[in-house]
Parts: sequence; structure tokens; C-alpha cells
Amino acid sequence: MWLLIVILWAPWAALVTWLAREVLRGKRVNADASADELARRAYARGEITRERFMEMLADLGSGAGSGGRSGDVV
Repeated sequence: MWLLIVILWAPWAALVTWLAREVLRGKRVNADASADELARRAYARGEITRERFMEMLADLGSGAGSGGRSGDVV
């Protein structure tokens, strides 16, 4: 009887463990990324258009795009 219980529950436990690791790994990867790096990744994956990407970079002040401030002296 106990063997049947193990056979039925072991795959579910393995799935939950794998899923938790994948979710935590994804958060660690993005935790160290800057906002402009996340925008670059979204653009590379095709999630945003070039225009939106340039707007995001301009909003972040990274210098790329028409609204960047890379040449301003403070």
C-alpha cells in the first residue's frame, strides 16, 4: 500500500520541486539586471517594438534615443 502512495505522490513532489527552482532561478537572473538591461532583453525577445524600446531608453536616461541626455553636462 505504501508503495502505491509513493508511486502516486513522487511525480507531483518532483514537479513542485522543479517548478519552485525554475521560478527562483528566474528571479535571481532578473534581480541583478538594470532597467535598461531588462528593456534590451524584452526588445531582443520581440516583446516590445523598436519605438517602445527607444522610448524606454530615453525615459531611463541611458542616452540612446531622441530623448537621451548622454551629452548633457551637469
